[in-house]
Amino acid sequence: MNLRRTLDRPWRVFLLLGAYAAACSAEPDSIMIQARNLATGGKRPQAIAMLEQQLREHPRDIDSRLMYGIILSWDGRYEESRLALDAVLEASPDYTDAREALIRVEMWSNHPDRAEKLAREGQSRDPGNVNYLLARVKALRDLNQQKDALELANNLLELEPGNKEARHLREQLMETKRNWDVGVDHFYSWFSDNGSEWRESSVTFKRMFSIGRVGVRFTQASRFGFNSRLVEMEAYPRLRPGTYLFLNGGFSPDRQLFPAYRFAGEVFQNLPLSMEGSFGFRRFRFTSPFTLYTGSLGRYFGDYLVSARTFLSRDEFGWSPSLQYSVRRYFDDHEKFIGFRYGRGASPFEVRRANEIGVLRSNTFIAEFNGKLNARWVYNFTCGISLQDRYGRKGVRQYILDGSLDYRF
Repeated sequence: MNLRRTLDRPWRVFLLLGAYAAACSAEPDSIMIQARNLATGGKRPQAIAMLEQQLREHPRDIDSRLMYGIILSWDGRYEESRLALDAVLEASPDYTDAREALIRVEMWSNHPDRAEKLAREGQSRDPGNVNYLLARVKALRDLNQQKDALELANNLLELEPGNKEARHLREQLMETKRNWDVGVDHFYSWFSDNGSEWRESSVTFKRMFSIGRVGVRFTQASRFGFNSRLVEMEAYPRLRPGTYLFLNGGFSPDRQLFPAYRFAGEVFQNLPLSMEGSFGFRRFRFTSPFTLYTGSLGRYFGDYLVSARTFLSRDEFGWSPSLQYSVRRYFDDHEKFIGFRYGRGASPFEVRRANEIGVLRSNTFIAEFNGKLNARWVYNFTCGISLQDRYGRKGVRQYILDGSLDYRF
C-alpha cells in the first residue's frame, strides 16, 4: 500500500532515486578520503587493503584505482602502481591526475624516457597544462638531453614567468653549460697534546663531459717540517639513469705525508622509497698496503637527507668496522645545505693522509655549510672535533677547519 502510494506520486520516485544515486556516488569518495587519511597517517597497508576490497566489488571505479596506484607508489611498489595507473589511463586517457601520477612513478623508478613520452602525450591532449611541460623538462634533464630541456624550460617561463620550479630548473640547466670548475681548498688541523699542526692546500680542476664529471687535484701539506704532495684524478661517470660510479686514483712522489698510492671505486644506485645505496673499496699504501671496504645507505625525507656509511678493514685480529652517520638539510637546490656528521671507530671518514692512520678509536663530530654566492661561485666551510685514542697517545682532541671556494665557467 505504501509502495503504491509512492508510485502514485512520481515526484517521490524521483526524490528516492536521486537520494540513492547520491548515496552511491558518495561511497567511493568517502572510501578515497578514508584511504588517503590512513595512508598519510602512516597506515598504508590498511589503506591499500580498503581500496583492494572496493575494487573487487567495483572494478570500474577508476577514482579508487587511481588512489590505489598513488598509495602504492608512496610505498615504493612501483610496478604494481604502474599497472593500476595504466589501467586508469586505458579507461580514461584524458584523466589528468592519473597521467601526472604515472609520470611521477616513472621518474621515481628511473624511467625518464617513459615519463617524457607520457608527458608529451598529455601535452598533445591538454596543451594548456604546464605541468606536462615541467615534467618533460625534468625527464629530458635526467636523460641528459640538456639542450632540449633548457629550450622547453625557456618556453615554460614564457608562458608562466613566475613559475619558481621552472626558474630553478633553468638555473640548474644553465649550470650544466658551464663545463669547467676551478676550486681552491685549505685544510687546517691541530691537537690538544701540542702535537704538530697539519696545514694543507689544494687546487682542483674539473671538467663536465657527457658521461659525467672528471677532475684532477693537486695537494700540498706540511707537518713535522716535512712538505708532501699528492696528485689525484677522480671521475663520476653515469652508467644509466639512477646509477653512477665514483672512481679515484692518486700518488705521492715523496711518500712523506700521503700514501704512495691510493685507488678507490664505488657504485651508487637509486633505490625505492627515495633511497640511495652504494658499495665500494679504498686501497692505499703507506708503509704497507691495506684495503678499506665501504658501503652506504641514505634516504630523503623532503628536504632532509639522512644517511649511514661504514668502513671495514681487516687485520690479523679480524674485521674492524667504523660507522658514520650524517644529516643534511637542503635549501632551494643540492648546492645549498647545512649538514652534521658523527663518526666512530678507527676510520669513520675518508682516509687520505698519514695523519688519519694510527687511530685506535675515535668519536668525531663535523658540521658543514655549503652555499652559493651566485650562479658561478660556490663555497663550503667545515669545522669539527675528534676525540681519539692513538698508538701511544690517549684522550687526544683533534680540531678541524676546512674551507673551499669554486668558480664555474
